[in-house]
Parts: sequence; structure tokens; C-alpha cells
Amino acid sequence: MNGNPQKARLSLCMIVKNEEEFLGDCLNSVKGLADQLVIVDTGSTDKTLQIAETFGAEIHHFKWCDDFAAARNASLGYARCKWVLWMDADERLRPECRETLINCLKNYTKPVLYTVSIRSITDGGKNYHDSDAHRLFTRHPAIRFEGIIHEQISYSARKAGAKEMESGIILDHVGYDLDEDSQKKKLLRNQPLIEKMVAADDRNAYAHFWLAQNLSQQNKPQEALKYMERSLALERFTPSFRASALNITAQLYTRVGEWQKAVKYARESLQLFTMQFGAEYILYLAAEHEGKTTEAIVHLETLIKNTRYLLRNPKKISTDTLAPVADLLGALGKQYYISGDHHKALEKFLEARKEAGDDRHLKEIIALAQTENNLRVLSETLTESIAMGNQSAESFDTLGITQIKQKRFEEALETYELLMQRLPENPYVAKRTASLYAKLGDLEKAERILVHLAQQN
Repeated sequence: MNGNPQKARLSLCMIVKNEEEFLGDCLNSVKGLADQLVIVDTGSTDKTLQIAETFGAEIHHFKWCDDFAAARNASLGYARCKWVLWMDADERLRPECRETLINCLKNYTKPVLYTVSIRSITDGGKNYHDSDAHRLFTRHPAIRFEGIIHEQISYSARKAGAKEMESGIILDHVGYDLDEDSQKKKLLRNQPLIEKMVAADDRNAYAHFWLAQNLSQQNKPQEALKYMERSLALERFTPSFRASALNITAQLYTRVGEWQKAVKYARESLQLFTMQFGAEYILYLAAEHEGKTTEAIVHLETLIKNTRYLLRNPKKISTDTLAPVADLLGALGKQYYISGDHHKALEKFLEARKEAGDDRHLKEIIALAQTENNLRVLSETLTESIAMGNQSAESFDTLGITQIKQKRFEEALETYELLMQRLPENPYVAKRTASLYAKLGDLEKAERILVHLAQQN
């Protein structure tokens, strides 16, 4: 922390309660960047405050009143620096974004509101989804939080004439990676607060949106749709947020089996942003559900093209979640197979395998290569699979047979010798190996194997 008030630029403002599991990593991620650490505690009973003290944080107390905005505004009241960054304890500033954050802290003549990307980690770090949030802004008396839950700083900042800018900062959010019981408790805790916000202002589109999201995560899609429809009807969203809400609505309709409505909302989303994943994926699912294979193929081809573009360029819809290209190629291979185009199906399964760099779609590739009598693909794929660790006897045997058909007898012998090491007493493997020795002129070894086999019987 910078002790010189003339050079103090950044106040980190946080509200916490029983965050001993997360707080240390959060504060460590901004160590040396924030000149002032403001911690407003709402009733911790664990080691949260001791951890905060080790980082030199200023600790203040706030009596919880079921109002997140009130608690956030209390934290702003203690901020002294020109800039404010607000974070939750389960968030971390990415190391590569430290310099980016420093570069944002410039002197502007008017208030500035920065957009930050929140990357929510799920499935033990295997997956994530992104969203945008206004987390960094110049301290200003008119800029305050609004909303008793899912609180926002943007409304007041816009009224204060703040200039909105992209920061390039990414915060990793690990708090969504909860076990089922913890997630359920969180949803039930938030439910009455969101309902209260809806009751206070029936024209608050965001309140209806968040209530729909909460109900959706509680596996209540039909109830969620009522509030999502209401949020869209109010037409208060930015184009990006509206596209996201339309996609979520379409997803909800797929869950209740109303595919025509799902398609309607997906198409409306695509009218706002053609280059996206979510709405196009809904259209693919609908085509697959209705058995429209040709349409499904077209949508999958578009999804692959869009995904490759969005992996290299900024997304127009921050919440747009991409699927791995390898998974899309595998789905495309399946659709080509259903259509009867086995050549194309084999091509896409091979592309999926190459894209992923793993042993996926082995059974499909073997079956199609055999149907197409494509011995080269069959042998190359099986050789790769075995090198990746596939030790199944079936794979060795299929590879050996393929090599024999290609008249690659020495390689076939090596394959069956390896298989014989794994299945030394197997008569089929022994006979195959003996016949290959004989084929290559080593009659002595062939006889030795056959004699040993006879003695076993």
C-alpha cells in the first residue's frame, strides 16, 4: 500500500462475511496495486478479519439490513483514493492483468466507468463462462450503488455523466464452483431479496431478469419464463444484455419442450448479433430435435465458424459461452452419419480427434474406415490410439489385421508380438503370430510357438 496520500490512486472496496476460505487469495491478487484496502464486515465469526489485518486493510463494521447496495455504499464512504475497484472475496485479479489495471488509472476530466470481465470458473476449473460488470470507476459523490441484490453502480454513474470504457481486465470468479448443497442454500438465500426488489418496482427489468435466473437455477423453468418474459417486455436492456436475455429465454423454452418459441427468441437474438454462439446453438438443437439433419448440419458449420472467430476476437455478448470446436466437429460427424454421408462423417470425426488431441471417436472412426475400406485411416488412427495409451486387445488385433491387408507383414508381426506379451496364453494370438513368422521365413520361431500352444492344450 502506498503511504503517500498525494500518490494514492486506488481504493479496493469490499464487503465480507465469513470469507476465510477466499479472502487471502483475493487480497494477494491485488497486493501492491491498491493504495487503500477497505473491508466492510457484515458479521464474520471466522478468521476473515484476522486475514484482512495481515494485508493492512482498514476494517469497518456494518449491521446487515438485507441490502447489498447499502453495504457497498458504506464501503465507498471510507474510500479516499481517486479510483475505486470493488471485488468480492471469491474473485481474483488475473496476474497478467496487473499492468492493465495500472494503465487504467489515468487522470480524466470527467468520471470514468470501466467494464471488467468476470470469468466464473465451474466444474473444478474445467469450464467457465464470462460476463461483464462495472467494477472500476473514478470516485465521485454522485456515484453510488443501487439494488438490494445484484447491485449496480452503472445507473448512478451514467446520471453523473461518466464515460464508459473497456478495461481489458479479467477477474476470475471461483465462487460459482460450489457443491450442490451450497449452491441451493445460496439460491434460497437470494430469492426473498430479489422478490423484494421486484415488488418494490414492477418496472425494474433487471429485477425480473435476476428473479428468472434464480428460479431457473432452482430447476423451475416454467416460473422463470414468466419473469424473463416480463423483463424483455419492459425493453430496458442494452442490445448486448437483451441478446443474452433472449438466449436464456430460448434455453428455458427448450427445457419445457416448447421448441417453436425457443426458435423464435433465438432468431430475435440473431437479429441483434449475427456473430454469436448461443442463439445459433439453440437453432441447431431445435433442428436436431425435429430430425432436420440438413438444417442441423448448416447450424453446426456456422457454430464452428463463429466459435473460431470468437476465440480470436472480442464477443459482442459477454455471456456468450462457447463449446469446444472438437465437440462441435464430433456432433457434425454424427449428423453426417445420420444423413448417410459416411465419407463426410469420417472426415469430421477425424477432424474432431485432431482438434482435441485425444482418443475420442475411436469406435466411430474404426467402423466408418472399415465400411469405406480405408485401410490407411484405420492403421494410422489405431497406431495413434495405441501410442496414446490404448492397450485394448481389440485395438491391437484390428491394427494387425489392417497391416496384413496392407501387406505390411513386419509391422503386423511387431503388433502381434506386443499383443502376445499381454495375452501369452491366447491361442488366437499365438496362431496369428506363428503364421506371420512363417510368412516372413522364420519357420523355427513359428514352430516353437505352435509346439508351445499344443503342449498347453
